[in-house]
Amino acid sequence: MSQSKPRILFFNAVRHALQEYEALKLVANPEVVTSTSRDQFFSDLRSKYQNIEAIFRTSSSGVVAGKFDEEFVNQLPTSLKYICHTGAGYDQIDVDACTRRNIIVTYAPDPVTSATADLTIFLLLGAIRQLNPSFTSLRSGNFKKGLDFGHDPQGKTLGILGMGRIGRAVKRRAEPFGLKTIYHNRKPLSNDLAAGCQYVSFDELLSTSDIISVHVPLSASTTHLIEAAEIAKMKPGVVLINTARGAVIDEAAMAAALDEGHIAAVGLDVYEKEPLVDERLVKNERALLVPHLGTHTVETLGQMESLAIENARRGVLKERLLTVVPEQAEAYEQSAGPPKHYIVTMEKRLMETEQVLCALLAQVSGDQLERAFRDIPKAGLRSTGGASSAHGGASIEVVKGEKFGPAYWASHPIDSVEAVQRWWAERTSKEPSETSNQNSHASEVAATNDTPTDDTPGGDESYGDDDIEESEGTTRAESMGEDGETLVIDPDMSSALGIRDTGGGAVGLLSAGMTGSRANLDTRTSEKKRQTRPPALESYESAFLW
Repeated sequence: MSQSKPRILFFNAVRHALQEYEALKLVANPEVVTSTSRDQFFSDLRSKYQNIEAIFRTSSSGVVAGKFDEEFVNQLPTSLKYICHTGAGYDQIDVDACTRRNIIVTYAPDPVTSATADLTIFLLLGAIRQLNPSFTSLRSGNFKKGLDFGHDPQGKTLGILGMGRIGRAVKRRAEPFGLKTIYHNRKPLSNDLAAGCQYVSFDELLSTSDIISVHVPLSASTTHLIEAAEIAKMKPGVVLINTARGAVIDEAAMAAALDEGHIAAVGLDVYEKEPLVDERLVKNERALLVPHLGTHTVETLGQMESLAIENARRGVLKERLLTVVPEQAEAYEQSAGPPKHYIVTMEKRLMETEQVLCALLAQVSGDQLERAFRDIPKAGLRSTGGASSAHGGASIEVVKGEKFGPAYWASHPIDSVEAVQRWWAERTSKEPSETSNQNSHASEVAATNDTPTDDTPGGDESYGDDDIEESEGTTRAESMGEDGETLVIDPDMSSALGIRDTGGGAVGLLSAGMTGSRANLDTRTSEKKRQTRPPALESYESAFLW
C-alpha cells in the first residue's frame, strides 16, 4: 500500500506561481481553505484539516482566520510543522508561540526588495513635488490653479530608518536624484554594505533629515517608534515616507503634525489599523496615499508565492528549508546540520584531492623522484606494475587508513609543497630505501605521458558538484577506499581530475577540493618562497601552481 502524500493547507489560492503549484501536486496534496471565519476554521481543524503538515499564507490570510497569534497556533494539530509566509514582514505570526509548538516559520525577504524600493521612490518624489494636490485639482477641472510649489530632490538629505535589504535598495535608487543619504540601524553596517552612507544616531537622523523613509520591521520594540515627541524633533517642513509597517508611526500624531504644517507631506503605503486609514490623512491633499501596494506586481507576487511553495515542499519532504525567520534560523541551522549536498561535495573533494596528489607523485620523472625522496624522510612509493597498454597509465599502491578522514584534512590543509611532503610521509608506509628500485619504472611511466599541453589553466565548468561521469572507452580511476586499494590514473582521468602535463612528466594541479573547497591556486611563485624550500623540491615548482 503506497503512502499518502503530505497535506499542505493554502489560506489563499495561488494566482501567479501556477507552474510551481502544479509541480507541488506531484509530491503533496495542496488544499485551499474553505472556512469563512476564525471559529469555523478552528472547527474544521478538528475534522477535514486533520494531519496537515504545512500552511501557505499571505498577508491577506487574516481575512479568514485573523492573526496567527498564540490562540491560533495552539489550535493547530500536532502534525503541523511549517508555516510558510509569502512576505518579508511576518508580524501577523506569533513566532514565539510557533517555536514552543516546534513549528518552523519561513518568509520571503528577497523577492519584495525591488518592488518595495521602487514604490518608496515614487512616494518620495511625489510627496516632495506635491503631486497629490495636482491629481485632485486636475480631476476637479482646475488645471494648475492654486497649487503649491514642490521641491527638487537635489541636495536634500534623506534619512533611512532601517538599512536592511529594502533600505539599501532605496539608497541606491535615491542617490542618482542628487539626494544625500544617512541612516540609522540597530548597529552600523560594514563599509561594504553601507556603501558610503553615513551612520547617525536616531535623534540625529530625526533632526537633520529633509526626508525620512521608514524601513524597519514591526515588533514590540518598533511599535510607535515615531510618536509625537519624535516628530517634534524633526525639521519643520519634513517629508515622511513609510512603506514598512503602519504601526511603526503613531498615525494620529502624524496626521496632527501634517494638519499643523510641521510635516510638509507624507507618502504612505501602510497604515496602523489596515484597512482603516485615519480620516485626517484621507482628507489632507498633502498626503500621498496608496493601499499597501509595495509588492503588488505580477512578477514580485509570483516570486513570493514561488518561494513560499518551495519552502512548503521542502518542509514536508524533510529537505532543507530556504528562508527560516531570523528568530528561529540559528536553532534550525544547528538542528539541520550542513546541507546534504555540502557534505557529499566535501567528501568527494577530499577523495579527489587524495587522488590528484597520488597521481602527481606517480607521474613525475624518475630523476625528480630520486632527488625529492632524498629530502623526504620516511616517504615511499611502491610500484604495482608496469605501464598499462590499455590506457597508458600507471598504478601505485598506497596505504589507506581511517586516519585520513575529514577530521585529518580539517587540521592538515594542503597549502604548500611542505604540506605535501608531510602528507606523503604519513600516507605511505615504506622506507626511502625501498624507493630506489622504483625510479626506473617511474621514468618509464613519465615517458608515456610527456606530451606538453597548453599551460593555460582550464575553467571549472566540468569540475562541479556532480560525480565525474566515465565516457565510453575510458578507464575510470578507482576510488581510494580500504587499505591497499590501487589508484589507476590515465590521461582522460587526469584531465577530469584537473591534472595536466607541464613538461618533463610533471603534472599540474588545476582544481581540487583542498580541505573541502576548491583550491585557490596562484601561478605566481615568489622568489622568497623558492629559497625557503629544499633544493630537491624545486622539481615540484612546475607541478604546483602556488
